[in-house]
Formats: sequence, structure tokens, C-alpha cells
Amino acid sequence: MFAAEKHILVPTLIIEGIGAIILTGLFIADGDSLYLGMWRGVFTSVSAFCNAGFALQPNSLIGYQHAPLVLHTIGILIILGGLSPLAIAALPLMIKRSSHPISAQARMSIFAAIGLLITGFFFYLAFEWNVSLGNLGYLDKIHNAWFQSVTFRTAGFNSVQLAHVRPATLLLTMVWMFIGGSPGGTAGGVKTTTATVLCLSVVHAIGGRLTLEAFGKRIPEQTKTKAAAVVAIAMFTAMMATIAILLTQHMPARLAIFEVISALGTVGLSIGGTSKLDGIGKIIITMTAIKATANKMVGLNSAFIL
Repeated sequence: MFAAEKHILVPTLIIEGIGAIILTGLFIADGDSLYLGMWRGVFTSVSAFCNAGFALQPNSLIGYQHAPLVLHTIGILIILGGLSPLAIAALPLMIKRSSHPISAQARMSIFAAIGLLITGFFFYLAFEWNVSLGNLGYLDKIHNAWFQSVTFRTAGFNSVQLAHVRPATLLLTMVWMFIGGSPGGTAGGVKTTTATVLCLSVVHAIGGRLTLEAFGKRIPEQTKTKAAAVVAIAMFTAMMATIAILLTQHMPARLAIFEVISALGTVGLSIGGTSKLDGIGKIIITMTAIKATANKMVGLNSAFIL
């Protein structure tokens, strides 16, 4: 009766527990007391795995720009939380090249996540080398660019100042936030499988292929229709929320759009727009986040059956 709950709860507790132990040791080594290190270690581990992005420091993780072990530990927790239990279980099988059958959905989630992480890393590193990463050494540039690629899609942490990044970086960030994580995981967004199905549909249409396949499995027409519907609903919600913000708030369009996409993806990142919101603006952003959560709960962006 509780097999499904056990399948989710046990890996979650194990991963968060390991993360808490590692982070506690790193925070204590950085100068925290035993109690403070334990509290921050547990809180940050849970926040990272749940892709919540809540930090106990007012400047998020900017104080750990030069602490790659902290950044990568949190990054791994974010990645694992953004994947579904199905994909997490499939990871060791794929690494070992096991003959055990792996579902197309799990493969799609993993490869989409890898693709987004790698491309996000290289784009951020190239765009921000002399901007938000300009005050860092070569290795720290690499560590922080990777961490930002990880946290953009799913969590709300940041290890660099985002208020003055290039416009191209902001656009990339918003696309990554809009896509989000994998179905069944703790992240928001329209989901990696949704974006992948739509991209495959475009590629196959250009090539003149009538049927859509992924990893040897045929993707039903219903799945393609559902993917298009999820993206259309998300885009319409983002458009209406942005219009409402621009009509009621005094802020540049880029701040308004970023705040809306961040809320829609339940990411929580901000480039300064949150502090400019009045009561009405906060209600609009809150309702946008609630709408995104409701869509996830009723299954509009749930897992695709391949």
C-alpha cells in the first residue's frame, strides 16, 4: 500500500541526510559553531534538494563564491531533487550500462537535464566572464558558472550578483527557468520532457517524419498535444501576469518579466524587482506561483507516458 511513498521517501531522506552531514562539516570548517553548522547544514540540504532556494544568509550563497565544495554539494542536491525518483533510480543503471530496462521517460529526463546543465554552464561562462564573474579567479569562474547553470532552472540560490548581468544572460536565465526540472521531481517549470517533446516535434516536422520517437519508443499524438498545451498555458499565464505587473507597478519591463517567469517556474530568483513590488504586485506574483503549483498538482505538466 505504501510502496510508492517508500520509493520516494527513502531516497529523499538518504540524499538529504548525506547532504546535511557534508554541509555541516563544511560550514563548521568555515568557522560556524557546532550548533549553527548543524542547523545550517540540515536546512540548506533540505532547501536544495526540494529546490526551494531558501538560504539562511541575506546574500544567498555569494559568501561561498570561493568555496567550491559547498557550491558543488548544494548543486548535486539541486540536480537530484530536480530529477524524479524514477530518473534517480535509473542513473546508476545508465552509468554502469546495465542491461536492466530503463524507461524512455527516465532517459529523456536525464539527457535533457545534462544538456541544459552543460549548455547553461558554457553560455554563462562566456557571457559573464568579465561581468558577474569578473572579480573571481579562473577556477572560481568555472565553479560559479556551473553552479549558476544548476540553480537557474530549478532553485533560487545564487552565488554571484545577478542585478547587473548582461541582457543575453537574463534571457537565457528566463528560458531555463521556464523549462524547469523533470516531471516527478521537486522543481517547477513546464518540465524538461515537455520541452524535449516539442523540440523533437519541430526537428521531425522539418525532416518530414510523421511519427515521433525517442529512445526507440513512439511518442503518442496525445503526448505531443499535451506538451503544446502545457507550454501554451504557461506562456499565456506569463503574458497576463506581466501585463498586470506593468499596469500596476513602476518598474522596467525586464524586471517585471523576470519576476513573473521566476514565479511561474517557482524558482525565486530576483534581479531587484521583488523589493519594488507593492501589495498589489506581491499578490500578482504570489498568484502566478500558485497557478504554476496548481497546474503541477492537477497534472497539466505531469510525467509523459512514453
